[in-house]
Amino acid sequence: MPSLQHIINFVQADMNEVCTAHDFAHIQRVVRNAEKIIATENNPNINKFVALASAYLHEYFDEKFWNKDQLETRAVALDIFLAEIGITPDDHEHIIHIIKHVWYGKSLTRSNDFPYTIEFQIVEDADRLDAIGAIAIARTFAYGGKKWRSIYDPNIPIKKIENDEQYRDGNSPSLNHFWEKLLLLKDLMHTETAKKIAQSRHDYMNNFVNQFLKEWNE
Repeated sequence: MPSLQHIINFVQADMNEVCTAHDFAHIQRVVRNAEKIIATENNPNINKFVALASAYLHEYFDEKFWNKDQLETRAVALDIFLAEIGITPDDHEHIIHIIKHVWYGKSLTRSNDFPYTIEFQIVEDADRLDAIGAIAIARTFAYGGKKWRSIYDPNIPIKKIENDEQYRDGNSPSLNHFWEKLLLLKDLMHTETAKKIAQSRHDYMNNFVNQFLKEWNE
């Protein structure tokens, strides 16, 4: 029988070279968010293993860190791994679907008939919750520093991100990321649990942005 420990070991070995905004600590926070959503929603139809396995693996196909050839190689490696630990074909397919489509950029152009399974909703909410609030602020500037982006430049306008290509190619100042994505996430949550958690985190983050601008303009 497959276990989450198999998944955890696999992910830990794979996370050695990513930036601190997307490291294993981020993975663990997303998993805790998913566990909280599962427990609070109390929906008997949730496949808890698929949701938590996908939460652990949700960064596996992150296009910020891997090129096309690497992604193809990683896809083969993951298929082999999931088969080796005994994941059922249905769960295997479901996990791959979630982690290939949970990327924020892809959400901007999803079709109306996109299959939002409850497990997908849980993982997407859990990941987005880690992009709202105090830790999200730290993650934003950590990633911006890695990419040598300025903290803020009032002469660079805020962009309206409308597709995956624009999202991946973005090089705006770090503060712009709050308006371009992070402050939008509160209204994109699926589950009632995530909506409640998101509100206070959103308010904290919004207060930070306002304080930042106040100090910048003093």
